[in-house]
Amino acid sequence: MAVFMSNLNNHIKLRAHHLLCLQGYQGYGYDEDFKRNLEKLLTHLKTNPTITVIKTADVLCSHCPNLKDEKCCLNLEKYDEYSTKEEIDNSNEEIAKMDSNVIKETGIIENKTYKIDNLYKIVNNSIKNVDDLKDICDNCKWTDVCMWYQSKL
Repeated sequence: MAVFMSNLNNHIKLRAHHLLCLQGYQGYGYDEDFKRNLEKLLTHLKTNPTITVIKTADVLCSHCPNLKDEKCCLNLEKYDEYSTKEEIDNSNEEIAKMDSNVIKETGIIENKTYKIDNLYKIVNNSIKNVDDLKDICDNCKWTDVCMWYQSKL
């Protein structure tokens, strides 16, 4: 995967569930590199708002310490040399389900290009309360500080 900030002229691809995260971001993150990248993405989207929605690692994931070999290991208790392929695949699949559930709940089309503001409208018109998020954000560690999630309570 190309590192996002190396060339801002590249077309932006974004995981479906990150459409929620971007709206609720309050300056928290996994580490400083991740936060810097997320903040650069938010700034970039103000002047270059076109993205393609995907269900795999994206520009935010590219700076996440939980990304290992293009797979999300966030849901592993501990990632190390003893982590099995099956454990890694299961962790990654849980995150991909979040993306699938956002797509299902909103009607957004995977691999289609949208303007970010249109996506935010679609998401916010489709997901109105926390009950709509039960299959998306249930295992997210950021719900306590995510202003978007908190607005749905």
